[in-house]
Amino acid sequence: MYEKEKWEELCFILSESVNPNTKEQIYEQKVIQAFEKLGWSQFKGDITVRPSIQLGSARRIMPDLLIKSPSDNENLFVIEIKKPSANIDFEGYKNQLYSYMRLLKVKYGLLIGSKIRLYSDDDVSSNDLFLVEEYDLNRNNEKGTQFVQLFDKYHFNIEKIDKLVHEKIIRIREDLLEKKIRKELLSPGYRETIKGLIKKDLLERYNIRSVDHFLDEISIEIVDMKEKRFSEENKTYRGSHNMQKELNHLPYSQNNQGKEKIGKYVRKTFKYLFDNDLLSEAEISNLLNESYSKRVLNQNYKVLRSVSEGRKDKKGYNRYYKDIFGGKFYLTSQWFDWQYENFERWLRKIIKP
Repeated sequence: MYEKEKWEELCFILSESVNPNTKEQIYEQKVIQAFEKLGWSQFKGDITVRPSIQLGSARRIMPDLLIKSPSDNENLFVIEIKKPSANIDFEGYKNQLYSYMRLLKVKYGLLIGSKIRLYSDDDVSSNDLFLVEEYDLNRNNEKGTQFVQLFDKYHFNIEKIDKLVHEKIIRIREDLLEKKIRKELLSPGYRETIKGLIKKDLLERYNIRSVDHFLDEISIEIVDMKEKRFSEENKTYRGSHNMQKELNHLPYSQNNQGKEKIGKYVRKTFKYLFDNDLLSEAEISNLLNESYSKRVLNQNYKVLRSVSEGRKDKKGYNRYYKDIFGGKFYLTSQWFDWQYENFERWLRKIIKP
C-alpha cells in the first residue's frame, strides 16, 4: 500500500503537476522533490546537485544529480534530467548518462524526463548501457511499486537492483535461445538430421545393410504449431506464404474502408506477427516508443505497452485491448480508418514478399 501511494505521489510531482514545456532547471527541482519523498535529503547530503567532476587539467563536467550513501558517502547512482517535452529516445542523452556513470564509478543511472529509465553499466553489450527497466509516469503503472521498492532510501539495496538486472538478462538470453532453436528445428537441414537418427536406429535394430531406399520414399515434416493454430482460428491467412501473397495485393485505405474494420484487422495481423515470430526485438522496441508510433503509424499512443503498465491512460480510460500479445504486451485499441494506409505501409516492410 505504501509503495502504490508513494508512486502515485511521484507521478503527481513529475507528470501531473508540470507542463510538458517546463524548463529543465524547474523540472530538476521537481525531481529533487520526488526523491526527497523517497527519503533522500539534499540537506543531509544524500542528494548532490551538479557535482563537479575534473577531466584533465582544464575541463570539468557536472551531472544533474548524484545520490550518495547516507552512511559512508559512497556514490550510489547518478540522475540525468531532461525536460518532459524532450525526446528521451535521443541517443545522446543515454551516452551523456553513460559517461557520468563511468567517471563516477557507479553501476546504475536514471534518465528522467517524460518517463523514468533505469540503466545498468553491465557487460550485456560491449561499450553500451543496458536498459534495465522503463517506468511510464502513470499512476496505474504496476511497475511503479517496483521503482519505489528499489529507490526508497530506507530500503535501498544495490543487490536488489543487481538481482533485477540478472533476471532481465536471463530472460533476454532465454528468448534469444528459444528463437534460435525454433528456427533451427524448422529449417530444412534439421529434417535431414532427423532422417539420420532414424537411419541409425533402424540399422541398430534390424539386420539389414541399408535403409536409404526406405527413407527416400518417406517425407518428414516439422509443424509449426503456432502457425497451425493461427490457421485454424483465422481462415484469412494460412501460413506466411499466403500472407505474403495477400500483402502483394493489399488495398490501401480508400479501398479497405468499409471492407473490414481497422481494429479487427490490426488485432488479427498482430496476432499473426507474434504467433509467427515476425517482429524483431528492435521493432518491438520501436512499437513501445511513443514518438515512433506517432511518426510511423500516426498513433497517439504507443502501439504496444508492457502488460505491467496496464491498459488505462492517465484519466483512467482503457486505451488498449485486453488481449495479451507475445505473452507480455497490450496492443492499443485506438485505431481509425484514416490510419489504414500508414499501417499497411508499415506491414509491408515487416513482411517482405
